[in-house]
Amino acid sequence: MPSELPNQVSLAQVALWIARGIRPVPEQLFARTKVRLDEGELGSNDTLRRLLALLADGELTATAKISVVYEGEDPLTPVPVPQIGPFEVPSSTWYSGDIRWNASTLEITEGIDLPGELFDALDFSGDFFAWGNRAFFQPVVLPTDEVLSAFPALTSPVSGAPVRTNVGGRPAKYDWPDFYAAAAAWIYESGIPKTQADMVKAMAQWCQNNWDTEPGDTELKGRIRRFLDRFKKEVGN
Repeated sequence: MPSELPNQVSLAQVALWIARGIRPVPEQLFARTKVRLDEGELGSNDTLRRLLALLADGELTATAKISVVYEGEDPLTPVPVPQIGPFEVPSSTWYSGDIRWNASTLEITEGIDLPGELFDALDFSGDFFAWGNRAFFQPVVLPTDEVLSAFPALTSPVSGAPVRTNVGGRPAKYDWPDFYAAAAAWIYESGIPKTQADMVKAMAQWCQNNWDTEPGDTELKGRIRRFLDRFKKEVGN
């Protein structure tokens, strides 16, 4: 039996689910896969554009905590503010905020209509942005049931994920981040395999379904072995 989907799904996983058909997994598993969408996918996928429209129109709700970056700090590593949130992300934010799909992050820009308690907690005075400070909704998550209601076609399993079209540039021979994301999803649904051969067989089928050229048996077994070793070490057997 397939495992239950998480009750909430990060924006990055929703985008991957829509664009590539990869079933969501718990965030601790997803974080280890390093799978990412390409910029070309974000700009060319009609269903992703519909997702953004639903969020901007308030037909889908998203929640997130707040992170801040003060002047001179690294904008790629916002400092969490644990005492506030999660908050519902105002729908107007999706029209003007800077969306980082792969990081499940939405930057808060000046003039966005935010709840009053946010201004009190972060001291969003008129000079907050002028001094180079920045603020983010991070991570942005969506209720799984709302996503499925808006996109009922997403009920297909990972093994049925569509073949991904390479966008721009010279593509790598194999998209291993996609492979590892699917491997994590397979473990989430099926459990840690009794033997490595069980997972090799399942992932060989996934490669056949998703790639024009399949990797060799030796490489596939090596990838699965290293993935399982790391998974058991970090998550537990």
